[in-house]
Amino acid sequence: MSFREEVDALHTRYLDAFKRRDAVGGAAGYTEDAVYLIGGEPVRGRAAIAAAIADYWNSGVVEKGITTLTAEADGNLGYAIEAVETTAGNGVALLVLKRDGRGRWGICAEAFFEK
Repeated sequence: MSFREEVDALHTRYLDAFKRRDAVGGAAGYTEDAVYLIGGEPVRGRAAIAAAIADYWNSGVVEKGITTLTAEADGNLGYAIEAVETTAGNGVALLVLKRDGRGRWGICAEAFFEK
């Protein structure tokens, strides 16, 4: 599977978790030490990211779609830029990903910018 396909698979799992209202499942694509910045102070760690995702979803925002615009990797690090559509508006997210010892990619940093 190409790196871009790996990124798209992370999106699919995230959106599937949204449909189930499963914030822990939504945060499963993040590394344990990930940093998540979606306004306000950075959120650190997968458990805290799951709580932030739950709060975001519980605010009434509906995730409508995520489209990978570009994705590149070199060795065990990669990045992706994606367009994000929600009922609260659209934006762009920048993801930094790293590959673990088992070869799985995880998001280690995400920043979201509203348009």
